[in-house]
Amino acid sequence: MIRKLFTLVIAAYLAGCSAPGTVPRMPNSANGPVSGVTPDAGAVCKPTPKTATNLFAANDLSSHVLEFSPPYKSAPKMLASVQYAVAVAFDSKKNLFVTQTGTNSVLEFKAPYTGKPIAETKAAFQAAYGIALDAHNNLFVADLRGNQVVELAPPYTGKPKIAITKGIGSPDGLAFDTKCDLFVTNQSTNTVTEYAPPYTNAPIATIGSGYLNGPTGLAFSNNKLYVDSFYTDEMQVFAAPYTGAPVQTIVTGSGTEPYGIAFDPKQNLFVGLYGMSEIFEYASPYKGKPLTTITKGLTLPAGIAFGP
Repeated sequence: MIRKLFTLVIAAYLAGCSAPGTVPRMPNSANGPVSGVTPDAGAVCKPTPKTATNLFAANDLSSHVLEFSPPYKSAPKMLASVQYAVAVAFDSKKNLFVTQTGTNSVLEFKAPYTGKPIAETKAAFQAAYGIALDAHNNLFVADLRGNQVVELAPPYTGKPKIAITKGIGSPDGLAFDTKCDLFVTNQSTNTVTEYAPPYTNAPIATIGSGYLNGPTGLAFSNNKLYVDSFYTDEMQVFAAPYTGAPVQTIVTGSGTEPYGIAFDPKQNLFVGLYGMSEIFEYASPYKGKPLTTITKGLTLPAGIAFGP
């Protein structure tokens, strides 16, 4: 009954009703040197090697960010207090960014990520959801109800540098590949769109048509694109150039409602299950039962990310 209620609330939100704390959507981040400029077309994004093993989760219902340490069985640390936290990401200075849907803003925290934020970015969002940071620490925010993705340069307090609108339909999750191309999940069209720098032109590819229903989180691993399909309780995996049929379907189970995706340094796959208030960990090749089920402290987990 509760899961059915969540689904109804989700549908109402996408129809235009404002209800903080309903279904959140997730970003991913790519880290690199700080410069405050947009990469040129054809630039190669080389993120900082992934060595972090602590898992951070936007815990939507409890309005907190949680930090889990390996092997993820103990109770998590309760970090920043956020009004309906739905997405988490890190910059190259190890600052934590969190989407706060209660105020349609993005909060920035310094380690140890407790206490008050050091900055709050609003930029007149209608519904701030997914976030990602590019190779130069520019902040990208998916404005789900505003049908745009906005880019802001550090310190993120001025006017947006650009607004991406072409091919956008209720944007949710964000991720960058190694070429600095930006990938966006679109709720209203059930697709992923790919944009080349400077991102203001029409998308260079549309991915997942006919295979996704409620795409939320997305992430890359070994040159493959992993996308959550919220309403079908599964993840679809696409091989480069990503425009064909999925090469793998990972079924998380009835009513799980997968939302966030993250990979640890060993390329184990972690997926936040909004409908079950759990996080599954899968070992490669991501078939069969999960390696670990994380449950402690979770109430509607949304975006997840690995950080310091």
